[in-house]
Amino acid sequence: MSSSVIGQPVTRIDGRLKVTGGAAYAVEHPIRNVAQGVGIASTIGKGRIVRIDSTEAEKMPGGTGGSPPWQYGASVSPSGGA
Repeated sequence: MSSSVIGQPVTRIDGRLKVTGGAAYAVEHPIRNVAQGVGIASTIGKGRIVRIDSTEAEKMPGGTGGSPPWQYGASVSPSGGA
C-alpha cells in the first residue's frame, strides 16, 4: 500500500497567508447573537438545588428572553435541609 503524500513535502495552500498575516482565523470571524454563560462551583459540598431566582438576570439588557431550564427558580440548601 503506497501513498504519494506520505514522506513527501506538501505545499500548504494557506501557508503563505498565515505567515504573512493575511489569513483569517476562526476567532476573527464575527458571530452575531452569541449567548454566553458562566459556570460556578458549589460552595455546598452535598446539597440539592431546589430553586433558582433569575428575576434580576432577566431584567438585564441583552438577555435572550427565552425560558432557561431554571425558569421555575432554584436555590441551594444543605442535604437534609428544606
